[in-house]
Amino acid sequence: MTSRMTARMVPVLLLAVAAHACARPVRIPSAGDTAAAAERAGSRTPARAPDVDVVVENHNSSDVTVTLQGAGGRRVRLGNVSGSTTRTLRFAAELAAASQPLSLIAHPIGARETFTSERFTVQPGQQVVLTLGSRIGQSSVAVH
Repeated sequence: MTSRMTARMVPVLLLAVAAHACARPVRIPSAGDTAAAAERAGSRTPARAPDVDVVVENHNSSDVTVTLQGAGGRRVRLGNVSGSTTRTLRFAAELAAASQPLSLIAHPIGARETFTSERFTVQPGQQVVLTLGSRIGQSSVAVH
């Protein structure tokens, strides 16, 4: 490395070190932090409603994509569940809080058929169990 090149790099390195030293890590407050801060401040901010768990029991050999369909046809992809496994997916309580009918859609990856559950309502904190049969059409949903 030549001294001319080193001389050019020094200001750049000093600037990088100064920027790093001045940077503060960004911390996104959790729900517990917000509730504790509100309690300290004496306000009565309502606690956030618990999310809704969707337990997917996949008895099908295919991996399946699970989607939540709300009122008006709005869809939210919850995730994938591998073949012959059980996995818990979750969606925000706000989607259930309006007591609007919801349904679950299960689509085996690479297949043409899809299971759409009957409509159901669920309250925040309740659990939905989606049981996918070995044939996707033999599937069911229950709310607990």
